[in-house]
Amino acid sequence: MRMIEATVIALVAIATVIPLFVYGALVSNRKKYEHDYDVDFFSLGWELQLPGEKPKRNIEYRNRMFKSWYGTKPDNVRKLWNRLYSSGWMNKLTTSEPKHLLWALHLMKVYNPTEEVLAARMKCDAKTFRKYSWFFIEAISREAPKLVR
Repeated sequence: MRMIEATVIALVAIATVIPLFVYGALVSNRKKYEHDYDVDFFSLGWELQLPGEKPKRNIEYRNRMFKSWYGTKPDNVRKLWNRLYSSGWMNKLTTSEPKHLLWALHLMKVYNPTEEVLAARMKCDAKTFRKYSWFFIEAISREAPKLVR
């Protein structure tokens, strides 16, 4: 009888610890993006559009270029990222990264009918581009009523 009780207790402990470990591993995968100061959306966005090219020093020019690619300033993208992160939306797709939010914004900005063209520009395959872009587009659409005044 004691052997059965000990086995049940061990199984319950394992069933409790394993999901916490897996969840912790998934969350720790994204910890580096959790806070405002961890994501430099300007540099990331610039590298996606003009890899290897150094940005100009003029801040007005830099913001204008970024806005032409993504439809808004880097600071607004950072705020959106933090809002989506704190709302728990990111837990639905734990492999999402800041560059995927930029993919979605770029898709909404230029909306090229062929996602393959944009995927090639972002150096990924069309399936990956579609998966993350539409994930973030849905997230933005759910947050839009709270953001737009």
